[in-house]
Amino acid sequence: MATPQTLFKIAAIINAIFVPGHIVFGLTDVHPAINSIPPTPQHRVGKRGAQNCYNYVNASLLVAGVFCPLLPPDLLCPVMRDA
Repeated sequence: MATPQTLFKIAAIINAIFVPGHIVFGLTDVHPAINSIPPTPQHRVGKRGAQNCYNYVNASLLVAGVFCPLLPPDLLCPVMRDA
């Protein structure tokens, strides 16, 4: 049976595999759609928020995919430490 550490690392590796596709999708579809939002004061906050949110999610997936498989088990959350 797989341990929580193994499942966590598998999930992180899957993240790392899908991040490039997510970035390409953002560059080809998401950011052009966001850029089509009119630059009026009433849309300014929503437009910047959407750009920042999408970039934050990409960065989070990248960090999880690259660094989490490298973590030793004792640095993982307590649930995984006790398994």
